[in-house]
Amino acid sequence: MLLAVVTFGVALLGRLKPTIFPAKQFFQLNFISAPFLVLFMIAATASIITMETQYGTIKNVLSQRYSRTQVLISKWLVMLTYSVYLYVMTSVLAN
Repeated sequence: MLLAVVTFGVALLGRLKPTIFPAKQFFQLNFISAPFLVLFMIAATASIITMETQYGTIKNVLSQRYSRTQVLISKWLVMLTYSVYLYVMTSVLAN
């Protein structure tokens, strides 16, 4: 939600002040959503690890038949899927 607000805000600034904020250049950069995507991904990754440790769910996952490598790879795949989803959504919003 916040990412959509930032994208729309930058697009609005490009529309209102085209001399200061060039809309064509912002459009090519997906209205400056890439740096915000990186921040969201860092926050999401950190919160996944922290919340699993805080609530004790990591113990349940690690005590099952899955190895630590499988758990780590699954977390990477989840974050990859989430990042692709966010990138596609910002691209849709930018167009």
